[in-house]
Amino acid sequence: MNGAPTIAGAVRRRPAPALVVLALLGFIGLGLPEGARGVVWPSMRATFGRPVSQLGVLLASYTAGYLVASVATGRLTRALGTGRLLAAGATVSAAGFAACALSPAWAGVVAGSGLVGTAAGVIDAGLNAYVAEHLGVRALNGLHACFGVGATLGPLLVTGLLHADASWRVVYVLLFAFEAGLAIAFFSTRAVWTTSPATEPAAPDRPTVLVVLAMLVFFVYVGIEASAGQWSYSLFTEQRGMSTGAAGIWVGAYWACLTAGRLLAGLVAHRVGSRGLLNSSMTGTAVGTALIWWSPAPVVGALGLAVTGLSLAAIFPTLIAITPTRLGVERARSAIGYQVAAAALGGAVVPGLAGVLAAHWSLEVVGPLLVVATGVMIFLHATAQRVSARLSAPPVL
Repeated sequence: MNGAPTIAGAVRRRPAPALVVLALLGFIGLGLPEGARGVVWPSMRATFGRPVSQLGVLLASYTAGYLVASVATGRLTRALGTGRLLAAGATVSAAGFAACALSPAWAGVVAGSGLVGTAAGVIDAGLNAYVAEHLGVRALNGLHACFGVGATLGPLLVTGLLHADASWRVVYVLLFAFEAGLAIAFFSTRAVWTTSPATEPAAPDRPTVLVVLAMLVFFVYVGIEASAGQWSYSLFTEQRGMSTGAAGIWVGAYWACLTAGRLLAGLVAHRVGSRGLLNSSMTGTAVGTALIWWSPAPVVGALGLAVTGLSLAAIFPTLIAITPTRLGVERARSAIGYQVAAAALGGAVVPGLAGVLAAHWSLEVVGPLLVVATGVMIFLHATAQRVSARLSAPPVL
């Protein structure tokens, strides 16, 4: 078969295999710096004489660029086309990594981080929208599994280089080379990254009620994912008496389950459908977070963390995949940008809230926070489903 039916019933061409490979490499490229940043930070801050808290400055610069770029992705895609937009994003990312590698001043590294964040927002939203439009839920789960692969390889790359007495700047040189290669590949294939012709009127970039609900789901989802990943180690070691080695293994297992779960979801998505995948994933997340909170013995909470990672895995890519169905292809291109921006914001705000609450009470607040956030996510998703069904229902005569 040369095509598959679109949302509106037209026929879309499946992308060439080379584009699929480039998309997967693009997401590995998004994951690499995410995994490397925390490991490279002690060496970087020693070079510039910065306190440990200044990592927040790099993260703020990155997040600001990411938010602005991802929100604008729908408009930029219409203006430039997907191929040129991805090539531009990878070029900006390479420039950002070059600035980090070469800058003699801290301000240059902060600016470079902002460029990398801007590029990540463009590439993340652009590839999500393209794959959702052309390939669907199975490919999107594989795409997001590649982010996990990059996030896993990043710390290994940094650790290996630092153990070989290489400078932390070499890490950024290698990241520059990776992104420069992607930029060349995206630019060389720019004419092939076609998008489906619009089958509905051009959509305004202003979010609708349904888009706002979807944004809130993404905000809470990534807040849960990030909070579980960032606070579990401290919860297990400082509050529940687990050894640092065991806690590190369990947190690593959480991220491994998140990656493996996306690969598994890609294999079963066509059998259970998007609705079944989301319902089972959200139910599993409720069970996992409840185990983290209950934890009559440390191992129970640790197993809950692994269950949470496995259950969360399919939610983000599957929600992206159903966006064209809910909104139509043209509206989805802008909506996906809004959704990934909300996701980035949730990944900063919810773990921050967990830290504030833990400072006032104890780290045990992490468990109930995850449970409540999961309940909110399920409620918001159910509300979005009802609104979507009402908007797509035929008028009553």
